[in-house]
Amino acid sequence: MAPGGGIDVVALADGKRRWSTPDGDRPLCRVGEFLLVQLDGPGPGLALRWLRLASGKRGGATVHTDVSVPLDEGVDAGIDDDLGRRFRLRVQVDGSGALGRWSELRQTVATSPSASAEWPRERSGTFRVEPGRPSPRLAVGASVTSLTPPVAPRRWLVRPRTLGGRQLAVEGGAIAKVSPVVLREFSLEGGPLAEHGLGSSAPTGAALAADGRHVLLVDSSEDNRRFRVVRLDGTVVAELAGGAAPISFLIDGGRLLLPAPREGRRVDGAWRELGPRIVSIDLEDGRERWSVALRERAYRGPHPPGP
Repeated sequence: MAPGGGIDVVALADGKRRWSTPDGDRPLCRVGEFLLVQLDGPGPGLALRWLRLASGKRGGATVHTDVSVPLDEGVDAGIDDDLGRRFRLRVQVDGSGALGRWSELRQTVATSPSASAEWPRERSGTFRVEPGRPSPRLAVGASVTSLTPPVAPRRWLVRPRTLGGRQLAVEGGAIAKVSPVVLREFSLEGGPLAEHGLGSSAPTGAALAADGRHVLLVDSSEDNRRFRVVRLDGTVVAELAGGAAPISFLIDGGRLLLPAPREGRRVDGAWRELGPRIVSIDLEDGRERWSVALRERAYRGPHPPGP
């Protein structure tokens, strides 16, 4: 998501923009030659669009099908958070289409000392869309199961996540006081499939790669934080000095690609504020090779006065 709106497609090697499109605001998933995107803006329902990707080196995309997903009354599908409102969307490839789950979390914010805040209220729903079909279908049965994993709560470092027709989760670590750390595979119905030992240390956090092929383990102390990237067989791919623990990441060749949150950093003696971005880190020396700015989704004000 580009900071000024629209979608930018960049090369993984150097982060340079290859092409961009104003015909979508948030990329969701690719199904064959089609890219599903979310459109931002007022109006009832969740506005989605299928873009047909152009072949060839120049790239690009053209509008193929617009889809409107009905939502519960009063639900706002805006991409950016508002005060007391957060809309989230999870989408995954499902055969020739895409399966999605939306959720909106609302909480009344107290604007005076005498006012009282309410408990957060969450509403959610599921849907399935296909290229060429302007109307979505409701998701049922096993499809819903894959979006809302039924695996019972355990001591997870990474909660169950659906990838490639199975669920993956990471169990153990310092917070749960469980060692060794294990990546577990489950069927969509919750039955165990396999487990992979990731080492006997006790990390304080973890993240699962977007393709499910690696796990990033976070080792924190009062003085520093370090990342260890490991394969599913427990082999350590790289060890790096870390900042904030990422939600997800991807290993591409010798590069670690991960989202970085807004942060302050001292550059050449001056304090610099950096917004959210995608960062590419060289696994050989741990140095940042490039970064690309992302759209700021978090609500940053104004806030009501305090008591």
